[in-house]
Amino acid sequence: MSTAPRGALGVAPEATVMPVKVMGSDGSGRDFDIAEGIRWAADHGAQVINLSLGGPQAGTVLADAVSYAASKDCVLVAAGGNENAPRVDYPAGYTNCIAVGAVPKSRRWIRQPEVSMKVTRGSVRFSVKPRTSL
Repeated sequence: MSTAPRGALGVAPEATVMPVKVMGSDGSGRDFDIAEGIRWAADHGAQVINLSLGGPQAGTVLADAVSYAASKDCVLVAAGGNENAPRVDYPAGYTNCIAVGAVPKSRRWIRQPEVSMKVTRGSVRFSVKPRTSL
């Protein structure tokens, strides 16, 4: 039984949220703006940076920002992609970032060059291969 007032209680009830807007009102954004947001959050004490965004191209501006935040002990988590493509989107594809995603209702294996995953009733099995280059 939760002692939380109305609503939901998460796994980190003492955590604070630091919203950082990096995308335009139409949902578009540039790597430079995203990188600036990552650096800003890292410089202002973020411990976890969640990036619910991504794109197919790797780039040095975004890679440098992810490395900078990781060097400040931030954990970076980003969307792996929504295209059912044989790749992981960026920034999730960078070594210092954790890629997250979903599986279809069929619960079959999803195989990509970097990640393979299978969901079974009540459990998730996965394996990750490190990226060797950008």
